[in-house]
Amino acid sequence: YNEQLRDLLTEVGPGGVQHEAPRLKTTGSTSCSKLEGAVSRDIPGETADAMVKSLQEILKSGQSQRATSATAVHGSSSRSHLVMSLTLSTRDAATGLLQRAGKLSLVDLAGSE
Repeated sequence: YNEQLRDLLTEVGPGGVQHEAPRLKTTGSTSCSKLEGAVSRDIPGETADAMVKSLQEILKSGQSQRATSATAVHGSSSRSHLVMSLTLSTRDAATGLLQRAGKLSLVDLAGSE
């Protein structure tokens, strides 16, 4: 049902005009699919607090583009699922070599307030 994939992290265009989020495409098999066209963003910040603030701004931007609608139970119920993959890595400041990496996947199902 209405299986459309949209990237919610697209930038605002010139003059503050928000363009419709581009459609994404999955390729590969059902056991090993890949998402093409998704935005990847670096989270800037020298400190943990700065990184948290940057991440919160990105999440707020994506959240504002989700499809919502009023229901009998909730005035602004999400009408779309949200899947976000957050890949974290740390590098040695002197050598630039990767020290640690991890991936966190966040899923918010439509109407699950």
